[in-house]
Amino acid sequence: MAVKIGFSLQGRGVLADRDAITTLAQRADALGCDSIWVTDRLLIPVKSASSYPYSVTGAFPLGPDEPWLEPLTAITYLATITRRIHVGISVLVIPYRNPVVTAKAPASGGGAKSSPRSASASMTAPIARSSIFAS
Repeated sequence: MAVKIGFSLQGRGVLADRDAITTLAQRADALGCDSIWVTDRLLIPVKSASSYPYSVTGAFPLGPDEPWLEPLTAITYLATITRRIHVGISVLVIPYRNPVVTAKAPASGGGAKSSPRSASASMTAPIARSSIFAS
């Protein structure tokens, strides 16, 4: 079995910018990475009584006013600007979202050309290159 390499695209803070994610995603695609992932964060608390476990200070690394890319839009965009890499959402906070819109979004790639590399999209796996995302 071959090792597959993927990484989380930091679409938040200063990297929540179209030029930044375009450069990173296209470079990862050119280097042969297998997948890129984005995360979801609709709400960031202004203040929390509990400590954030993944930081030395215990504070969440971004404030409530920091930009954060919307993941369903981001994966659709990333799939249109890359050639072969799989894109996916590592964390999607479903209870904050309308279920019908959430289910429809990954299947609405904006009318891209069809491709013989057809696969179904899933919210639990990377979005494979399908007819709606092919370049």
